[in-house]
Amino acid sequence: MSIDGIIHHAEWVLFVWVFANQSGVPVPVVPSLVAAGALAGRGGPSWTVMLAAAAGAAVGADMVWYGVGRWRGAQALGMICRLLHRPGTYADHVGSAFRAHDVGFQLGAQFLPELNPIAASLAGATGVAPGRYIVIASVTAMAWAGTWIAAGYLLADVFGDTIARFGAWTAGLVALAMMFLVAVRHARRRRSRTELVKSAALVLVIAGALSGCASALSAFNVNQEEDTMPVIAILGAGPGMGLAIAKMFGRDGYRVALLSRDPAGQEPLVSELSTHGIIAAAFRADARDRGSVASGLAAVNQRLGAIDVLEFSPADRRRPLPSATALTHENVRVWIDLYVHGAVAAVNHVLPDMLARGSGTILFTTSASSVYPVPRFVAVGAAMAWLRNWAYALHAAVAPRGVQVGHVAIGAFRPGALADAIAPLYWELHTHRDTIEKVFLLNVADWFPEDNQVSRLSPATKGVR
Repeated sequence: MSIDGIIHHAEWVLFVWVFANQSGVPVPVVPSLVAAGALAGRGGPSWTVMLAAAAGAAVGADMVWYGVGRWRGAQALGMICRLLHRPGTYADHVGSAFRAHDVGFQLGAQFLPELNPIAASLAGATGVAPGRYIVIASVTAMAWAGTWIAAGYLLADVFGDTIARFGAWTAGLVALAMMFLVAVRHARRRRSRTELVKSAALVLVIAGALSGCASALSAFNVNQEEDTMPVIAILGAGPGMGLAIAKMFGRDGYRVALLSRDPAGQEPLVSELSTHGIIAAAFRADARDRGSVASGLAAVNQRLGAIDVLEFSPADRRRPLPSATALTHENVRVWIDLYVHGAVAAVNHVLPDMLARGSGTILFTTSASSVYPVPRFVAVGAAMAWLRNWAYALHAAVAPRGVQVGHVAIGAFRPGALADAIAPLYWELHTHRDTIEKVFLLNVADWFPEDNQVSRLSPATKGVR
């Protein structure tokens, strides 16, 4: 499976890895949980998805051993001790502790992989009711997985900056470390117990650290061939215009970053783009949250590299549009946050690098009400008009330094239905760098008084200026 494939199915990779660990297989899992949290914090699958995958795997493994315990009882405990190279008395000590403190014991066992299968089998062997055990296992698994995933999520930036310095060698080193661990276990009877413990602990530490690096590295590392391809970041991507723009640039060799409030919802778009041979990935960014915009674009930088084209087109069609006499500070501020502060945050992130390189493109999308005022769009139109005005000013300031700034105004109530017809306007603005603006009107009569149509635009049903 390719690196991108692993990233797109990170939750399933984590599920399998945690299931193996909690079943008693000696694979390091804590670094992988921390890395999963870091990946969620850098724009990957949400932390709730990662938590559900890890906790679900842990509960699944627990239920397997619980069933074995109910089926075979003491024989199952003896078998587990033999598998884990523990003396028979080990199960007796563990059994006494479990009967005295079943909930606390189960929670502690989650943090000690070799103890976890014994704890689950003990629950079955001692007759703990299935319903009660499922509740105990679920709560302790959530606490265990949540602790490490939360740590990775909160320290995502630190881990991202550190891991980005490592190369693809980590996967090979993990394999070597695991082979060494097997060799140590094979030779355990020929060495003293103290030396064995020291060697096993050292190998587990090394393998754990390298495994965590390899898991997190998949979010930030691309191969050398892909790294030479330009990147377009679409902030506010959706199945209409966002997808059409992605296809337009992707066909010309661009890798695509789809940023939205719900990156999981973008996975069908990523899959569709991949069928066209376009490399794409989804990231989390809320245009109303300046910090979210910055972290989302930083995640794009970490995973795909420098952003060559930024397309800014957030929308919120669920929010009601107040009339001109019903404006309040609150219902105006939501649109200013979206189209003013969101745009400023995005541009502030990408513009310094573009100016340093002497190349790059920034494209803004608004409704045609930013150009031709319409009373029913007064609140959103005012914010969009500000964005259009800034696009002109920004173009004048940075065009001499090699950066193109353009603006597309769309006059259609369902632009997604016409996305394939509108998307070429973005490519034209990107390639014709002396042009600042394109205006698409589906029905000219909707935007101009009838006596002024001919003087402003051709009276055709559709028009582009």
